[in-house]
Amino acid sequence: MEWKSNVFSLTNRDFDSDGNLVNKNINKGNCILLVYANWCPHCVTLHPIYQQMANHVFGIIKVAALEDKNAKNFKGAVDFRGYPSIFLYKNGKLANSYEGNRDLPSLIEFAKDASTD
Repeated sequence: MEWKSNVFSLTNRDFDSDGNLVNKNINKGNCILLVYANWCPHCVTLHPIYQQMANHVFGIIKVAALEDKNAKNFKGAVDFRGYPSIFLYKNGKLANSYEGNRDLPSLIEFAKDASTD
């Protein structure tokens, strides 16, 4: 999957061995992270919705995506149940996971709420 410029496409080097964000472009403030796999049909379905959410909240909160094949440090440190998974990071540290609906209005609401924390 390809992401437009308002979604940071992350790799293993953007995380330390504890799963913390170390990318200096996004580790300050709050960031929403999608962990996905290209082979996952749910991820394929979520891709355009997540991109639309990123477009809608651009400038309010940082939005990032991490493909499973580039997630060694993340997967070794963070317990997650499968793909796709959405997480909130605050100042580079994992704050919580998103368990809500994966429709556009719900994701926008989550992003806006997360931006004010």
